[in-house]
Amino acid sequence: MTHGPFHGRKLLVVSTAFRASSIEHLVRAVSGMKDLMVRQDDPAPAAWQQAETVRWFLESVRGAIPFAREQFAVTLQIVASGRQPVRRFLDLGAGDGALSAVLLARYPTAEPVLVDFSPPMLNAAKERLAPLTTQPVFVNADLATPAWREAVAAYGPFDAVVSS
Repeated sequence: MTHGPFHGRKLLVVSTAFRASSIEHLVRAVSGMKDLMVRQDDPAPAAWQQAETVRWFLESVRGAIPFAREQFAVTLQIVASGRQPVRRFLDLGAGDGALSAVLLARYPTAEPVLVDFSPPMLNAAKERLAPLTTQPVFVNADLATPAWREAVAAYGPFDAVVSS
């Protein structure tokens, strides 16, 4: 049995879209969504990899997402219910870092690792989180491929894995 960043500690996985009890469930769920992110037979960049799409989303849509505050509050409650210190967390599909910012407001000494396959979104996350004392690790990786696990392995173990 291999031990990596997802083994050894009690791991709490949180998503405002669905709940998963282990990283394996999350991996299966994310892998099943790969066609929504990028078509394997299309060499063009996915929409989220284009700066103009990200700019439009952040300027026009991000603030109008229904129940976003409630989703973040529920995520914080679920993470807190793990009754363990949150020293390091993994934010999958981190986008502009909004969820990581919420977690860091509650757990300011935590070490965040943000994963997204959109360089413009990761740049937005870097801007959002720049004023914080704890500087996150930003990983450009596609969750539709198994390589993302290797890309984050060196940063584990994680006390919580979240996704919005």
